Amino acid sequence: FFSSAEQLLELHGEVIVSLCKGQGGTASESTTRNKSDTWQIQKLAAAAGFIMRSVQPCPVELLARLGYASTGFRVKGLAGSSVDIYQDRSFNYEGSLTHIFCRDSIGAIAVHPLEASNDISFWTLDSFSDEEFKRFVQETVGHDMDPQVTLLDDYVSPDDGKSARTYRIATCTRTRAMTTAKWR
Repeated sequence: FFSSAEQLLELHGEVIVSLCKGQGGTASESTTRNKSDTWQIQKLAAAAGFIMRSVQPCPVELLARLGYASTGFRVKGLAGSSVDIYQDRSFNYEGSLTHIFCRDSIGAIAVHPLEASNDISFWTLDSFSDEEFKRFVQETVGHDMDPQVTLLDDYVSPDDGKSARTYRIATCTRTRAMTTAKWR
């Protein structure tokens, strides 16, 4: 959806998505659901280069005055007279939110930061420096990211005395459409 929208959108255009209460899977939700039971809308948008710049209550009353009517839903595979029962059941729009997305390239600030982390292990030389490694990470991810580098393990092989380190690198941004896949 977002990839298709990106191809049609003008530079400063917006993608507006309204979802039922809890469906977006963002920090703006008043109801928390399991991640697998949400759209994880912010991550989906980021994969296409969008950041979520605003979230607001869905203007259901305004939409109704403009002619919007919820058509409801039905359970997949129903046939016959039971279809009518389920079609009459409207969506519960109380607490629904409207999510507004824009391209990350226009300089907007996301309403919630995008976060990602990755663990990395590698063998080190005697001259290895934690501070130099942290500077390298900061330079690599860029000035608009805030990486947190945490040492998880400092291993020395009992066989040959070689050293290895394992770090967790966590970062967040409000200005770049970052996904875990892009981060790796």
